[in-house]
Amino acid sequence: MELKPKDLSKINFKFFRNVILIFDRIFFGMILVLAMSLLVATFLPKRLYEISSEILNNFKIGIGSVVRYNLDIISANSINIKSASLALIFTVILIIIVIYFITHNLKLIFDTLAEKNPFAEKNSKRIAYIGIFLIVLSALENLPETVMLTILNKQINLNDIEIIYSMDDGLILSGILVIILATVFGYGTFLQNEYDSTL
Repeated sequence: MELKPKDLSKINFKFFRNVILIFDRIFFGMILVLAMSLLVATFLPKRLYEISSEILNNFKIGIGSVVRYNLDIISANSINIKSASLALIFTVILIIIVIYFITHNLKLIFDTLAEKNPFAEKNSKRIAYIGIFLIVLSALENLPETVMLTILNKQINLNDIEIIYSMDDGLILSGILVIILATVFGYGTFLQNEYDSTL
């Protein structure tokens, strides 16, 4: 079924814009809360982050939801997880910042759609930014657990565990496709503006 231009006017873009605006505000709020948490956690004494060997020997480390390892081979009396906790919070903040920029650009695009101006010149750039942020997100997605486990492994010294960092291929491909779409959309915007100028 072909979607005709007059059918586009029936789509309630304001509703979608408001939904995206809610997510936009939620992610912004999460950034503020996590930033405050990071600030507070930085100044807390290191002794609060000590984990005793008794707790460690009952602790399990897993791969997804399938494999679990008991850490009963740890010889250390305790480990300190402050640096791992701070690194975890920091990397999660980075991820949420990127997601916030994606939702914010989506909101700006839907603003122009709600104003019945889909070929606004900035929309192609906004779409391209979303593609770039998706590629950045692919690099950050596995970063929190990779950084945290790397820091903890230095204290636990589990020589048989290899920590492998990888990017999300799906997000990379999605980002590239969105950037290509932005290029096509930018050319469409140019043609539309040329057409409007001749009227």
